[in-house]
Amino acid sequence: MSFEHGSLDLGIRNPFRFEGTLRAIRGGITALLGLLSLLNVASAVQTHPITGWTFAIIGFVLMANGLWTLGRGLMQVMRFYVGRSAPTSLSYNHATSEQDSAKREQRDVAYDQQQIESMLVGSKNYTFKEPVGLVARMLHTLFPKITFVPYPIQNLAQRIVGALVQTLVALFAFAILSFVTSVGLAGDKATILMPFFAFTLLCYVALVWFRAGRPLNRSLGRGIETVSAFGFVKMVAVCVSVPVIINVILGKIFAYELEHYQAVIAAQLRGLEIEVELNEGMTWATQMLDLAYNSYSNSTWLGLIFVFSVISCGLVLGLTALRAKQANPTTEITDKLPRTSEVGARPMDIFNEFNHQVMERRRYKKVPNRIYKPLSARQNPNNGEFDGELIQETQPKTVEKSDEPVSKKMRIASTSLAQALLLIATLLVFYSLTPLTTYTSFFDGVVFDQLNDETGPAFVQTTIESFFTIFTLLVAATICAIFGRLLSNLSHPFWSEIQFESSLVYFKCKGTVKEDTRTFGKGYNDSTSLETSVFTSTIQPRLFVTRVISSTFAGIGSTNLMFPRHIMTMHGDENLADELHHELMHSIGNRAGTAAMNDEQRKVVDEYNSSNLQMKAESAPERLANRSSELSLDAPKAQAALAQKEDHEAETSLEN
Repeated sequence: MSFEHGSLDLGIRNPFRFEGTLRAIRGGITALLGLLSLLNVASAVQTHPITGWTFAIIGFVLMANGLWTLGRGLMQVMRFYVGRSAPTSLSYNHATSEQDSAKREQRDVAYDQQQIESMLVGSKNYTFKEPVGLVARMLHTLFPKITFVPYPIQNLAQRIVGALVQTLVALFAFAILSFVTSVGLAGDKATILMPFFAFTLLCYVALVWFRAGRPLNRSLGRGIETVSAFGFVKMVAVCVSVPVIINVILGKIFAYELEHYQAVIAAQLRGLEIEVELNEGMTWATQMLDLAYNSYSNSTWLGLIFVFSVISCGLVLGLTALRAKQANPTTEITDKLPRTSEVGARPMDIFNEFNHQVMERRRYKKVPNRIYKPLSARQNPNNGEFDGELIQETQPKTVEKSDEPVSKKMRIASTSLAQALLLIATLLVFYSLTPLTTYTSFFDGVVFDQLNDETGPAFVQTTIESFFTIFTLLVAATICAIFGRLLSNLSHPFWSEIQFESSLVYFKCKGTVKEDTRTFGKGYNDSTSLETSVFTSTIQPRLFVTRVISSTFAGIGSTNLMFPRHIMTMHGDENLADELHHELMHSIGNRAGTAAMNDEQRKVVDEYNSSNLQMKAESAPERLANRSSELSLDAPKAQAALAQKEDHEAETSLEN
């Protein structure tokens, strides 16, 4: 959401300070390690150019990654800019003053106009959808309330459960493959490739968890991902058929006087004693194969992946369960349908009063309301029937998180563990420079033309040992980086979620209007006259009012609050509905709806009023003199009546 300055604070705070601090610290350490590596380039490149270039390449990679991480962490720590148009509207905002921001956020709105109207009239919520796919249904069965959490959290939980299921299926498929190979269904030749199958399993599982750690994006905020069960079935079928195919291929390869080598390699891989007699070259090859086989083990890394996957699932699903516990998927709507009323106002006066007066007084922090359905008023000129409607939402205000202490601790633990694993991966890469540069220095001093039967095997043995030492460190770094990235990206939504509270109002009004003609200025002393129209409307207003709790996710940069915002809870609001209806009826109840006058009519009315005032002013002395003369003529009669009254009172007193 682009920054639009306003002096009134909307109350939206930066939720990423802790996460950004840890990321900035890790970035600084990584950049420092890269700098240490680059400092060795000058001295190493003079004696061993290959070693110098190795320091340079690793140093540049670490430096670039460290500076990028440091910058991203500082972006999270620094000021969190929030514009006046934040957050994203629920539907397209038709407010005239907000068209710039409405066009920018048009692709990120979660609902259309018809859906908003349908939710208000039908007391339903289109946010919550039925899960699709085997994994999704299994997850929603185990955690029923996960249906009522925001889409990103649903997708992340579904993704990590899918990765766990794929890992278990891969292990099951590998067990099937091992069984098919060990019992001889695929032939003896397939045994040679069992280490290759194990390494393929390791790469596949690592790739599964790497894909599960994809970062949050806007597509995850619009809907639910699907995970099909077809991939699992396909994997099992491949694991059964591949050994058979490989057996056929190896049969063609070993068909040309290589059966002897095949038996030796198969026995070596199975750990059996070699009964056949070997020549010197075959003995050396067997020793190298045994060295390579003992220098590297896939089972260690598969076990490490299993441990990290269980920890990751526990943290992410625990956070998801705590968030689902807070869900309250209420769909309450206040439907106020008062009795029919008769008011002295035109139809457009009624709608304009509600739109420009009643709703404008509901502004929050003086931010314009969001108009999801602009005022549409229609009138039939034949019979006087009219109707109109509009939908508005008040400016959303932030709702403080009511986190349980366990939830906050789990967020901190997930983020801390993620950054620690990523830092360990960086340290392992930096530490791998020692054996790597040692070997490059050794390799730089080798004269290949002088290699013989004694120095050649030593060179090959050193190469194998160095290769697997470096490879082991890089595999460990890769696994730590995969799960550190996964925990960092999957814990991020639990920091970035922001909830808002606002009122959603749907106003409908229909009725009939009657026009009467009245004439002014027909009196004896009136010099001008005017005919005007008076409108009497019989209206039946209807209000749908709800107080919604919506959820969105904050980002970093200029689009920090442009994620889709979804309605999570809908509460009825009787008080607001009563206030809106009372204010509307109070405003138009005593109004006289007159037809609009042009300039000529307005001039006639002004002349009429001014002439009446002038005539009254001119006739005031005459009317006062007439009144005085009337009083003077009636004076003798009044004196006689007073004397008669006094005589009557005297006679009465004598009799008593």
